[in-house]
Amino acid sequence: MEENIVKLPEGGQAVTSGACRYCGQFHQVPLFINAETQLEADAYATEHCDCDAARRTASIERAREKIARLFKGYDDAVIVMLYVIAENVQDDAIEAASIKVDYLTTAKITKTSKGLLTITRTDKTEQQEVV
Repeated sequence: MEENIVKLPEGGQAVTSGACRYCGQFHQVPLFINAETQLEADAYATEHCDCDAARRTASIERAREKIARLFKGYDDAVIVMLYVIAENVQDDAIEAASIKVDYLTTAKITKTSKGLLTITRTDKTEQQEVV
């Protein structure tokens, strides 16, 4: 794999191609990514591969980031449960789920017709004034 390494002007080197860890397909790694090891180049290739397994992994990773952001402050057990639900919706094990997280908040996880996960947080608020 010596042809896979480019010497950089700063004295470092960068790996210029990597293989998807799921399907083995090779992808070019742009020099500005500066992948210093084959593992970094393979990670880049996996993130940018369009095979089913790589797309599934990327979708679940994005869902985890959204869940962590939307439900920040909730107990870890709630977050992990939502991760598991998102994976099951992604894998078509369940069609959708709606969970009442607490008396004010509902989490809903669905999949669009294009195969994208939708994570929704609904907070119920009510205001009343008596005059």
